[in-house]
Amino acid sequence: DLLVSVLSGSMRSIAMINSKDKNLIASTGFFVIRQTDGLDKQFLMNILRTTLFQNLLKRESSGAIMPSINQENFLNLKIPVPLIQVQKRITQEINTRKTKALNLQNEAKELLENAKKEVENIILGG
Repeated sequence: DLLVSVLSGSMRSIAMINSKDKNLIASTGFFVIRQTDGLDKQFLMNILRTTLFQNLLKRESSGAIMPSINQENFLNLKIPVPLIQVQKRITQEINTRKTKALNLQNEAKELLENAKKEVENIILGG
């Protein structure tokens, strides 16, 4: 299942529940999307987190203090669902790019730390 936050400030908060446990509970601040045939959970999670879809959710939200989207409006949103094989390819590509981005971030952090150490050595006469 997927848990999708309905509150405007945290609509990118989507959790994948892989537990086989029964009787799990979610607050009313989430919609539960059950696994269905022909739909890859990871694909759907990625679609729901896109800027385009987030803008649709915000547009359909209502309320002054804590805007949220109601179930009827959520269920009426159009989500493109290609064949399962295409969904899996898209998901794999997204995962590959996320891994590359994370590796680049780690590499950048390491380069920055090394540069800091070099500057410290130069300043301290090392």
